[in-house]
Amino acid sequence: MMDDPSDAPLERNSRPDDETSLIDSTKDLAERLDRLWSDGPESKLSRYSAQGRVVAHYRIQDVLGSGGFGVVYLAEDLDSGGWAALKLPRPEVLLDPEKRKRFSSEATLASQLRHPGIVRVFETDLVSATPYIASEWCDGPNLGEWLAEWTAQSLGLPSWKSVAALVAEIADAIQYAHEQGISHRDLKPANILLTRREDDSSSGEDGLHLSCYKAQVADFGLAKMASSTWADTRSSLLVGTPLYMSPEQMSRQPSSVPRSIAASDIYSLGVILFELLTGHSPIRGETYFELLDNVQHQPRRRLNQFRSDTPKAMEAICSRCLEKNPEGRYSNMGALASDLRNCFQGKPLAPMRRRLLARFRHWCSRPKRMVSAGWFALWGQVLLGVWMLLATSFMSSYGVASARESSGMLVQAAIVSLFLNLPTGWAGWKTLQGSRLAAWIGAFLGTFNLAVVLWGMLVSPILFQDLYTGHNSFFSLNTHMMLTIVLGAQAFLFWCAVMSAEATKRAISQ
Repeated sequence: MMDDPSDAPLERNSRPDDETSLIDSTKDLAERLDRLWSDGPESKLSRYSAQGRVVAHYRIQDVLGSGGFGVVYLAEDLDSGGWAALKLPRPEVLLDPEKRKRFSSEATLASQLRHPGIVRVFETDLVSATPYIASEWCDGPNLGEWLAEWTAQSLGLPSWKSVAALVAEIADAIQYAHEQGISHRDLKPANILLTRREDDSSSGEDGLHLSCYKAQVADFGLAKMASSTWADTRSSLLVGTPLYMSPEQMSRQPSSVPRSIAASDIYSLGVILFELLTGHSPIRGETYFELLDNVQHQPRRRLNQFRSDTPKAMEAICSRCLEKNPEGRYSNMGALASDLRNCFQGKPLAPMRRRLLARFRHWCSRPKRMVSAGWFALWGQVLLGVWMLLATSFMSSYGVASARESSGMLVQAAIVSLFLNLPTGWAGWKTLQGSRLAAWIGAFLGTFNLAVVLWGMLVSPILFQDLYTGHNSFFSLNTHMMLTIVLGAQAFLFWCAVMSAEATKRAISQ
């Protein structure tokens, strides 16, 4: 008998009778995912309660929290009289060979790490009837709990300097793990534990300030060595927590690890940094599926939308961390930590050490290029269409062209609008919405338009020949120059949009 309706298996229609049943099934799946995503794991801990139980030489006292593969308890070490955080696998993990393997992998990897910024593992037992991981117990809240308490007391946003200092400490710890060839892959506030500094004597409201705490990274349950793959297609669709997942972690198919094992963790820590500074996530998303889509395709929010007291350098740091293209992020966590400390001390950030061509390609492939190309194409087609109509009318009104010539040019203007302006405007509109195909169509149309104008200027006009027959050549040259600049910029931005779309696709498929 199941304790929670959400644990019941999803009903499957092997052969939907009609489109309505398929839509209803999809909606049911989305609602179920949203419910599972929004419900905290603590709401289901009672079923795993084991207070008073003795595992090896540890007596369980209380529940501390829960992860995807195990429940963490506060336990007394009967041998030493001290305290430890004892992680036991969930019952379904013990029954699933793949999940039990993942739990064992966590124990093996975490036991290799010895750093003051990483929760220390005392011992593990993976062969007994009840496998466990015994690690250091942190008596403070996790970062998510701290942020909730800070918000509940209406203390405003925390000092950006204290945020920078704390995140730099976290970056140092993860850098150490990366140097051992291990990436965390599930960085989130719940996995960052806070303990009071030994020299801290503050209390009350002042005791909530981040400067009173030091951070320790916990739960390497999804950690992988550099030779592993990002996706585990047999046990889960996605690996990680959606709010803090990088675009490349959204891949539904297994593939090789990105060039830098730091890339995904840097993105996740960038989300945490942004959230601590603003109280909001950098990516909007009301539902599970909307969030997954927005992480991959939509531009992020900016720091100045929520606070104005942070220096521009902090916005630059967030921007480097949250690049959708992994190649645009910091090369390692050490560089991020260094920039955070430079910002804290008022020093300039370290320059991005990339060749000029690589920097130009990176600028062209940024997600905002899709937006730039879309808006420029939309307004450009409107202005070009209006200009053609007004120019033709003025030439007829002022006797520059005869009525016959003007009527012929109006027909040609209508043809240009129908076969060039409207399709290009459509491509701009769809590119604004993130369509990769529209970016390609716009790039080819923009290139064709530019080629037509250049041919007309350098060889012979293809359209509006009456405009050049017996009329002012200086006027014709100025017209061509204006069209060359506008259409050249349009073609360039569309090709940038193509580069952006392809870079995002590569990042997702990695």
